[in-house]
Amino acid sequence: MLDHLARVLLLGLAFVSPSFAQPPTDRNMVANPGFEQLMADGRAVGWAYDRSVYRVSDESPHSGKSCLRFENHDSGRYVLCSKSIKLLPGNSYELEVWVRTEGVKGADSGAALCIEWRSDKGKWMGGSYVRGIKGTHRKWQRIRGRTQMIPEGAAGFTISCYVRKGMTGVAWWDDLVVRQYFPPLVDTIVTDAYRNLIDTGPISVDVGLRLKAYHGMRWTPKFIKSREDERRVIEEKVTQLRDHPAIMAWYINDELPLSMLDPLTRHRDWLEQLDPGRPTWVVLYQVDHVRSYLPTFDVIGTDPYPIPERSIAMPLQWTRKTVDAVFKKRAVWMVPQIFDWAAYRRAPEQEKKSRPPTLQEMRCMAWQCIAGGANGLVFYSWFDLWKMNKVEPFETRWKDVTTVAAEIKQLVPVLLSIQSAPMPTVSGDTDAIGWRVYAKEKDVYLVAVNADRQPASVTAMFPDMFRKATSLLGNQPPELNGRSISLSFEPMEVKVLRLSR
Repeated sequence: MLDHLARVLLLGLAFVSPSFAQPPTDRNMVANPGFEQLMADGRAVGWAYDRSVYRVSDESPHSGKSCLRFENHDSGRYVLCSKSIKLLPGNSYELEVWVRTEGVKGADSGAALCIEWRSDKGKWMGGSYVRGIKGTHRKWQRIRGRTQMIPEGAAGFTISCYVRKGMTGVAWWDDLVVRQYFPPLVDTIVTDAYRNLIDTGPISVDVGLRLKAYHGMRWTPKFIKSREDERRVIEEKVTQLRDHPAIMAWYINDELPLSMLDPLTRHRDWLEQLDPGRPTWVVLYQVDHVRSYLPTFDVIGTDPYPIPERSIAMPLQWTRKTVDAVFKKRAVWMVPQIFDWAAYRRAPEQEKKSRPPTLQEMRCMAWQCIAGGANGLVFYSWFDLWKMNKVEPFETRWKDVTTVAAEIKQLVPVLLSIQSAPMPTVSGDTDAIGWRVYAKEKDVYLVAVNADRQPASVTAMFPDMFRKATSLLGNQPPELNGRSISLSFEPMEVKVLRLSR
């Protein structure tokens, strides 16, 4: 039914505006992508690199007469071959390059490609990093990726060929391509019915419009060599485990790229056939592309991990984006940070900059997700707490996690209530404060969190009068004046109020 509706919509939109029929440009944004243009000293025009590590080579290029060669046998040396490119905020870009390697070794992914962006003051703002290859690959291999939507404020962009930090060996690159990505006009169709099934009654349909265990992967077990092998292994595991009471959902995608959309969708469909009573859950860091993944999951989570280098407001921002991306019609189980990034850092200087979130930060991040619209939380992660046991005892960290979980658990009947709640008008420091309103039986509950490291205050004006405000979580008591409630927040403070009529 939904496929038929999509075709009808596309046909109708074709008559709305002739601009829809205009083909997107396929222009390569990279000048001198094959390292063919050389300066008098033999350097590739437009590229910046250390000639003790990189050089232009004529050793079996992928096309043309030249390619880029890397050779490094010092694991402590880390240099990139980069050039500036012109991109536009608000757009997403596809990037690809052909690579081959000889004896590339080390703990990371190998010879890779990335795009990074900075503010007009030169501050790093983000990037897109294509997974590389290592070992020996004498035939050219194509590696590909796609950036998130380039954020507003990004002013400088670089593309880099490089071998990941701490790795050694020989590698070659050729024929880079960066082009603007144009998503399909009908991005997705979603209904307010679970798996689009309904017996009787109305169904709400939202259409997203955009006007601007898998075989063949490096971590796949060797015995999975085809789609048939995938199906067999999944069916065996599901049949074995589906009657176990501890199985809450099937976790089928951990941050895999959009280039795998077809197999991801296929796996979700298989799980629905094999165990129709349980949902599939996926977790993405690709928060700006959640809507494109809609065919691949029943429940979605994104994983904002800001401590210690990024804004404490990241969980609130990501949850709101995730909820909006699914039209507020899919369950959202967010993944708040409880781990120390040092568990994943390989360089000593990076480890020194890392630290775990404090109890106050964990509480703030968890309630940001709730205030942003989540209806489930899965904290990440148990095994990382054990991994860092020698740095900070597991018992200490676990006590903090269970403290936050216990505070949330006592309010679960409220947080999962489906009663209609009155919506207030909120004024004040609204950029800093995340809030959400629930109704349970005769009472109204206000959840509010200060997603800032500075004090903040807001006033909530309700359509109804309240005679009493009881503080269930938080420090400073509220000021209640009939329909108006004034709240003052300490940095990262969480407040939960029960409002009685």
